[in-house]
Amino acid sequence: MFQLAQATLLLASPVRFSDLGLCALAMDGPSKEERLKRQKRETTADLAETKRLLRDAKRQQKRRRQSEATQWSLVPLLAHTLLIIYSLADRATAVQYLVNFGRKRHWPEKSEEEVQLAVENLFLEVDLGHLASLTDLENPGDAEAMKMALPYVEQWRIVAWARGLNERQGLTPSAGSVLERLEANRAQIPEDVRPPFAGTAADDRGRQWARRFRRRWGGRHGKMRVRDLVPVPELRSKVDF
Repeated sequence: MFQLAQATLLLASPVRFSDLGLCALAMDGPSKEERLKRQKRETTADLAETKRLLRDAKRQQKRRRQSEATQWSLVPLLAHTLLIIYSLADRATAVQYLVNFGRKRHWPEKSEEEVQLAVENLFLEVDLGHLASLTDLENPGDAEAMKMALPYVEQWRIVAWARGLNERQGLTPSAGSVLERLEANRAQIPEDVRPPFAGTAADDRGRQWARRFRRRWGGRHGKMRVRDLVPVPELRSKVDF
């Protein structure tokens, strides 16, 4: 009885070799042709993404260059201010003004040589009659530019005065002396373009101005080292050619 039941079960569920082959094919992955097509699609998508990134980078670079060119273009008010500082003070002060102007506005960094060249070219190209009009304190050709320039010019005058005391007399003027000198110079400027009052050493306004002044122009607290005066003949005898 047992053997007959087993045979009946086997006959009811016949297994053919052809069925085994179909199952094996069904379990295999995609064909080689399908894999190549998929790889091609992925490669095409990667190339398209790379091209898009390159286009975006070029657009950003172009916008950055345009922004930089716009920011560092010397519009009339800025150009006139620089010309006044260059004429009434000196080139280095005009360069310093432009460098600080750009930094405050977060413009792209430029080397000091590039900024100096821009200022020099501006000065070389200006018409002398126009320059004379701009620097006329009594009737300036651009009063707004004169108001912007004069605080820098007056600071430059104070620096020149203080350095003269340092070098010729070995003296270091106090903050109070600097502010007094500044106010005396300011009083000589026509009221329409006169820089604002900086304060005195006795008030916070004046002390803050003095701190900013020292930081901007490289000043510091200290004493000059006193040396004995050496006669000129003795100095000459010590020179080794």
